[in-house]
Amino acid sequence: MPEHISFPDRASMPLFILDSVSVTYKNSAGETECKALDKIDWTVRSGEHWAVFGHNGAGKSTLLRVVLGNQWPDGHTGITWFIDGRPETSPIAAKPHMAVVSPELQTEYMRQGWNITGEELLLTGFSGTQLLYGEPSEEEKRATKQLAHALSKSLNIEPLLHIPVSSMSQGQLRRMLLARAMAAKPRFLVLDEFSDGLDAASSKDLHDLLDRIAQTTTLIIAAHRLDDLPPCVTHALALRDGRVSASGPLREVLPLSILAHDHHEKKKTPPAPATKQMPHTVAPGAPILELEHIDLFLDGVQVLTDINWTVREGEHWTVTGENGAGKTSLLRMLWGEDHHAWGGTLRWFGRSGPFFMPDLRRRLGLVSDRLQAMYHPNLCGEDIVLSGFFGSVGLYDTPTEEMRERAGICMKRLGIAQYAMQPARHMSYGRLRRFLLCRSIVHEPKLLLLDEPCSGLDCDSRAAFLETLDSLAETGTQLVYITHRPQEQLRCITHTLQLHEGRILYCGQVKDA
Repeated sequence: MPEHISFPDRASMPLFILDSVSVTYKNSAGETECKALDKIDWTVRSGEHWAVFGHNGAGKSTLLRVVLGNQWPDGHTGITWFIDGRPETSPIAAKPHMAVVSPELQTEYMRQGWNITGEELLLTGFSGTQLLYGEPSEEEKRATKQLAHALSKSLNIEPLLHIPVSSMSQGQLRRMLLARAMAAKPRFLVLDEFSDGLDAASSKDLHDLLDRIAQTTTLIIAAHRLDDLPPCVTHALALRDGRVSASGPLREVLPLSILAHDHHEKKKTPPAPATKQMPHTVAPGAPILELEHIDLFLDGVQVLTDINWTVREGEHWTVTGENGAGKTSLLRMLWGEDHHAWGGTLRWFGRSGPFFMPDLRRRLGLVSDRLQAMYHPNLCGEDIVLSGFFGSVGLYDTPTEEMRERAGICMKRLGIAQYAMQPARHMSYGRLRRFLLCRSIVHEPKLLLLDEPCSGLDCDSRAAFLETLDSLAETGTQLVYITHRPQEQLRCITHTLQLHEGRILYCGQVKDA
């Protein structure tokens, strides 16, 4: 670990104890909606590093919110933190000693659209607030630059210090949030699905960094994949339906949790039979999307340069490149969130703009972290799905009975029909992602834009959704697909667009890449 990133030595002692903790969510009428946690007992000691496993909806995110003091248990009792050996039952006393990197935190920055730079985001780590509420001291400014420099190899955040947060890709913002958490020098660091959105090189560097941090800071990592865990993890807690199904040393718990899930996933997703394989060579069809000499600037920074790309009928594309290559910016522009510079040409279905985006979006589907962040937390799952028919973020039109029927069928297909009336604020990130996936396909779009669509999904949900995408491709829906994970590749992909620093490195058929 770099010399100027140091944490004080601490004796092995309890950091916190959960004693029969339960969390019950209730609806606006005060009626019980669901039992998120049920009588959880858990002790974490300094020097231990824990993985928290479980399927979507098992209770992982709720448990971490309790640990961080962001969710009161039933009866407001059951958790004790220890600060320098002193027991504390108030989260106010405990919060300065812990930090978090989570999809929920990232979603908050996306939803609010705060106009802050990477440096300002990093500075908030010293105060533990989401925004700066005063002028940072010169000492904090120096410490921020030292931290960014010290992490330059592992996280490469120095180039992001002067870029607006709103312009960052999912992976870039995730790296900045991790650096922000480290600025606080916490006693323990909570990481919830922290590898989602990171390319392979960034994930490896991050694991190396976490191993160094683990020498002086306790880590608690919620994950669905075994390869998301750094080697330093020593213990594991497995949840099922809000209860502890296993707890203890990692080697003892793994056979009961992740390894079993991985085996189940392999059984559910065998290689497709040869008769069902999608062709990797397709005859040219009519263009449905054409980009000519496209440049894109975000907050004065050029993120795409001279993009020439055509998607024709029958083609399915994967867009690849390192974090910051411009993949997410490309999809945001196609969705109409950002507009390309003058001089370039964008055509949809053979027609140039301007486009009335609500009409265009009825022929498109989108799955992305940014779109998920835009949904109001009080909106229920069914309404999220129904909004897909109107291309809207939120439901502002009256759906027909046919739409409701099709939405019900689609929710059953993705295994979420029983949660249709649950508000988004009570859903785990992975469960909410499944509703967004359902929203994107319920209206049978012509083209589906997918930016890391499997973020937050457990093994079973991921396998089922990938199979759904391949089935959609067979029936005529075309895909533009971004992922960094080899195990999430689709068999239907025919073409690849490879980006590097906003420019095209390769554009053509997979077989020639």
